[in-house]
Amino acid sequence: MIPFAAVPGALVTVDPGKRRCGVAVWLDGVLVWAARVAGPPTPSGLAARVVAVVTAHGGGGAVWVIEDQQNYPGHDGRKGDLDSLRRVVAQLCRRVESVDLVRPAKWKGNVPKTVHHARCAQVLSDAERRRHATDVDTLDAVALGLWALRRTGRGGTRPDQPG
Repeated sequence: MIPFAAVPGALVTVDPGKRRCGVAVWLDGVLVWAARVAGPPTPSGLAARVVAVVTAHGGGGAVWVIEDQQNYPGHDGRKGDLDSLRRVVAQLCRRVESVDLVRPAKWKGNVPKTVHHARCAQVLSDAERRRHATDVDTLDAVALGLWALRRTGRGGTRPDQPG
């Protein structure tokens, strides 16, 4: 795993989707831009669009942290969805030099989204709060970035608290 807190410069965090991704761009640990990025309806097209948008917002040459997909026991019906998401993630990984994949259980645990997002909002500065959209995909990308930068712990807790 890349020691994100020690990496100066650009960091990009991504919550992947089949048709759109939540994306956040961080410079020297500060959120500078975050939104949902939609693209062509293919994994390759979506990944190319995400990389182009990130580059336009100062994320060129960044370290990327992407939420990896995880199979959960008893949820076999989602296999097709997970396979589609994995194809998007694979296409993103092919387009960037430095990437780390993080499973949801590692960075957010089983905390409900509303609780997790509220915890993360408390950590952002006023300026950072104004720099991002409020859809769940974007909020997940922002929350992943806060965790990667060690500004929050697992589940959006303070880093010194257990997740």
